[in-house]
Amino acid sequence: MRSRTFILIPFFLLFLSLSLHANTYFMLTEIGTSARTIGQGYVEGFGSDSNSIFENPAGLHRVEKGAFAFFSTILMNEIEYRAFSMASSIPWGKIGLGYMEAVVTGIPRTVESGNRIVTLDTFDYRGTLFKVAYQTSFTSYWHVGASMVFYGTSFATISGSGMNIDVGSILDFKPVMYSFFVRNPLRFNHVTFNTGRETLPLQLLGGLSVQLNPFSVLAQLKNDSGTTLSFLGITYTPPALPFIYVLGGRRDYKTLQDVRSNYTFGIGFSVEGFSFNTAYEKSEVVEFDHKIYFSMGLNY
Repeated sequence: MRSRTFILIPFFLLFLSLSLHANTYFMLTEIGTSARTIGQGYVEGFGSDSNSIFENPAGLHRVEKGAFAFFSTILMNEIEYRAFSMASSIPWGKIGLGYMEAVVTGIPRTVESGNRIVTLDTFDYRGTLFKVAYQTSFTSYWHVGASMVFYGTSFATISGSGMNIDVGSILDFKPVMYSFFVRNPLRFNHVTFNTGRETLPLQLLGGLSVQLNPFSVLAQLKNDSGTTLSFLGITYTPPALPFIYVLGGRRDYKTLQDVRSNYTFGIGFSVEGFSFNTAYEKSEVVEFDHKIYFSMGLNY
């Protein structure tokens, strides 16, 4: 088995691959917001659980009285990734809280001594994101939402924090639904570290979902700091088993050199407001070729 020192190489590539510049902050939401979203090609804004707070906050309009959601995966056998969210109905709309983190523990700090690599001690990496959201509806088909977003990072002796907002709108003209939202529109806000600062990337996302029973077709365009990415997804619900759905999709993603694409697959079920989803995506890291994601939610 390879040591954790070598595991860190793909770990850093993962966290840098989506940056246009060395001083651009990595967004945890790029890893994914739920297994269902990943399974349908990373098309965001059309979830039915409280995890909408990590995507388009206007999506909280689908919460009935209350909702909870949990999302988890382990990347490259080292990076523990988790997301928790909850939402509740109030007389003036919906409110929600969300927390997301990526953690690596026991990273060795090493030095070279002659022909040997000596471990001095270990440290941890932790990236966090916390959201507080509010959603209201102007009509039965026009929904809006906004959230305050707090970012945090700690890594050995380096630490940083920052704040921005998300703003979104959903137009639900059944069987067609449109989703529009913006991440980090406040351009004067950054993540400030004790060693400098990093820019929060401006992201603009627009998508639509079309219900063509027993299929749902989803599409999305995303402008990420000037780079346009496309996403496609499809959901199939067997008429004989209406509580089960099969997911598939294709998504673009940025690397340091270019824009590449990947395919995703998933399956889930939903019964009486409880949902469970799992998704699969092939990894570019050869030693860790497969990525599996799990999420669950309750909307009551």
